[in-house]
Amino acid sequence: MTATAARLWLALAIGFLASSVALGQSVAKPLPPSRLCADQSCVTAAAGATAIGAMKWHPGWYIRIQPDLYPTTNIYKKNPSPLSQILAFMDSIKHEPIKGVLVAGVWSQWEGNTAGDYSAGFATVDAILAKAAANGQYVMLDFWIGSTSTNWTAVFPAYLVQPAYGGTDAAGRYGITPLSGNGGLTARIWQPATSDRLIALYKAYAARYDAHPNLEMVSLGETSINVALGTDGYTGDSLDAQLRRQLSEIHAAYSTTQLRLNANWYLSPAAMVSLVNFAGQLGFAIGGPDTFPYKAVWGNQAYTGTLPGATDWRGRVPFVSEVQDPELGGKGGTYTNEQLYLAAMQGVSTESGGATGSGSDKFAAVQPQYWVWYMNAWSGGPEQKWSTGTLPFIRSINGAVFSTSCPRAYSKGCATN
Repeated sequence: MTATAARLWLALAIGFLASSVALGQSVAKPLPPSRLCADQSCVTAAAGATAIGAMKWHPGWYIRIQPDLYPTTNIYKKNPSPLSQILAFMDSIKHEPIKGVLVAGVWSQWEGNTAGDYSAGFATVDAILAKAAANGQYVMLDFWIGSTSTNWTAVFPAYLVQPAYGGTDAAGRYGITPLSGNGGLTARIWQPATSDRLIALYKAYAARYDAHPNLEMVSLGETSINVALGTDGYTGDSLDAQLRRQLSEIHAAYSTTQLRLNANWYLSPAAMVSLVNFAGQLGFAIGGPDTFPYKAVWGNQAYTGTLPGATDWRGRVPFVSEVQDPELGGKGGTYTNEQLYLAAMQGVSTESGGATGSGSDKFAAVQPQYWVWYMNAWSGGPEQKWSTGTLPFIRSINGAVFSTSCPRAYSKGCATN
């Protein structure tokens, strides 16, 4: 595809999207309960809550930022943002063609050192959602189960960490495992006890925020875990069993907030297909942190039906295309905003000289309803930086996504108000 043809396609797509009408339904539904409880903790449901059943639906562009509740530990490689900066950034984009923000953080930012203490995380999310409500924006949350940091008690609540690394899990009930090769850490979510705590975390945030009209989506951590089989009891069967349990129990806790399986790589292509099909049947959005214009990603292939045994979930459940720094000048390459955009929207491969690869096993278009893009100030050149590349690009396409139609799996409709 030539640059002129690409721009023509973008202009046509924007015109089509502008004339589209979302298929949300408007039917009477009971109001949510005024008291919601999880993990022995009860909260009052948010005022102005969305009616139970209709899924909150505000597709578009979201910018990924991450809070730093522990600014002295420097646990991030890239630009941690204190709450004040997050709120200021939300103000700075409120008049842009951007729907809101994705706020990502490690486990210790959502739960304190004592099991069930979510007070610090709640305070942060309360402030972010209040700002979103004031600005007419929406929020996604992403709870990380690991980190590239090796500061164990900065990344995880102390009750999950063994005493040898500064924690209080003397009985070894939970545990943290170093990742293979890159010096990072992950919680042992393949163990039922640790999986229980992760499920409790999601349920606590569901109890407090599912009814909040400005919480759009909550993500489950990446499906890829870089741990050697056999390490600390890790097996493919144990991980798969616990992921499916997490998907089922977390799904049951959220009535109106979308859930997303952060699918990129997994145990095998066949296992990826099976897990995506399981999540799709529950109505999960699909989409991992790997948007590449050159590389087959198992999660994408499982979603588009191009792996053996896969189902084409396009139009049935949403897809979230996320761009992080690996493709903005990092280990994945250096690509323009347009190349990354067309890879997901049309299945355009840079390897094929710009030819459309839609329908192929490698570059089928995932056709996203949501874009998540790093607020990148560190990687690549001017084209890849937020203020000089990405924001001008979003403006040039007016924040267009592939479709704003309500997914068919949302049988009770979409709430767009």
